[in-house]
Amino acid sequence: NISSNILKQKIPIILDGEASNKFRELISLDIRRQGGLFFTNHDLANHLGKKIRNKINGDTRLIDPTCGIGNLLISCAKYLPIGKSLCDTLLLWNNRLIGYDIDIYLIKVAKYRLLLLAAYLTNDYSGLSDYINSDKLFPLIEIKDHLRNKISYLPDDVLLLNPPYFNIKAPENCTWSKGKIQSAGYFITHTLDQMKVKQHLIAILPDVLRSGTRYTKWRNYISSNSEIIDIETIGRFDKYTDIDVFILHLIKTKHNKKNYWLNQFD
Repeated sequence: NISSNILKQKIPIILDGEASNKFRELISLDIRRQGGLFFTNHDLANHLGKKIRNKINGDTRLIDPTCGIGNLLISCAKYLPIGKSLCDTLLLWNNRLIGYDIDIYLIKVAKYRLLLLAAYLTNDYSGLSDYINSDKLFPLIEIKDHLRNKISYLPDDVLLLNPPYFNIKAPENCTWSKGKIQSAGYFITHTLDQMKVKQHLIAILPDVLRSGTRYTKWRNYISSNSEIIDIETIGRFDKYTDIDVFILHLIKTKHNKKNYWLNQFD
């Protein structure tokens, strides 16, 4: 029952930082730290989206295996084709946006925000409420644990990640370290192992993976299995989170002999 004019004013706010701010109010800093739950802020997500926009073509699917409330998907979905109406746009997007999270509430929020983005870009708010509880709304954004499920990748898929940042015990299949490791590092190598050659991955990661002496083997593993397109140091993740991060952009390869990191960081 909200008028189109009010929606036009409210949607940019909802797609900007309001959703993340609400979650910070609801979830204490200690709990967010324990679970590594740091939602990508609007500016950083948009910066990542601009980096990858030229890689989005007519067949690209955007995949965020740790999607949270959908900030990275939103930052890149605006570069997908749009139809003449909300319905047409959802038909174009439904099979091209893929996201996993283990929290049903976060999944629902991500879907609703992407729905609002589609309505805003098409300037079509007719029947918006009909999609809210529809099982057909972004069916490939769903409850899944990325580390326990394989994704069936297609050649033009683009991977987007802002994985959890916390320490875990290295799984038995982790070949680059033992003992306690940064979970984000394992998320990246797990994803890289499943990707197809020539696929792009772009991720926001804790800077310790880029510069820490404990992660030399991780960097070597990344270099031997990918071509690194770009590394950009960002500094502090956001004003609420005292963690320095960097953006890693790579393409999956086989047996790469060039070590990008060798003379730069070690």
